[in-house]
Amino acid sequence: FAERVEVAQELLLPIPSILDLRSAAAYPVASLTAYHLLNTAAKIRPGNTILIHAIGGGVGLALLQFARHAGAKVIGTVSTHQKARLAIELGADRVIARDSEDFVEVAMEMTQGKGVDLVIDSLGAAILPRSFDALRPFGHLINIGEAAGEPNFEVRKKLYERSTSFAGFELIHAEPGSRGWRASVRKVVQSIETGRLRMPIAGEYPFERIGDAQAFLESGKVSGKLLIDIGGRE
Repeated sequence: FAERVEVAQELLLPIPSILDLRSAAAYPVASLTAYHLLNTAAKIRPGNTILIHAIGGGVGLALLQFARHAGAKVIGTVSTHQKARLAIELGADRVIARDSEDFVEVAMEMTQGKGVDLVIDSLGAAILPRSFDALRPFGHLINIGEAAGEPNFEVRKKLYERSTSFAGFELIHAEPGSRGWRASVRKVVQSIETGRLRMPIAGEYPFERIGDAQAFLESGKVSGKLLIDIGGRE
């Protein structure tokens, strides 16, 4: 964390006139990550079923809203029932509490045994290999993080079980500053303008309490985005 940072010009985004500074701080990374996951790394289609792990987080909530507006059915997982409320409010078809339900079993029930078209996983650990079991034949899994720990399994064997595919994703590879990047920024901002996209703010901390913000983030109880207020420091 720093009070000042040097940033390459192509990584800067103008603040849309419709947004205040707090909302503008909350939307870019999570929203653009979600947009490119569904439109660049994968191609979401009407009628698809998507499984989103950690759906209560910033990226998860943005994925949910973009997928719903694309005509997809959305299943999400959360660590506990307490984090399900916001995802349900924003239109999730089903939210699974991983501490009390088997997400593979529920996903199969909701797809009549076929499996989902796409899984977005930010958890890793034991969640990642089990996510392959929720996919339909020729389904696709994208990993974007290891919040629950480093996974350890034989990827090749899992791929052959249902002829599925597996990829990783980093937003920086969407070429910030390119024509496609600028188009994605416009589409995200349009979604905010039309009310199709909300980015809930779960909390705001002064710079001096950065440790408290980090502890809250690591608690797994955050639903939305956390903001750090540097308070116009000189």
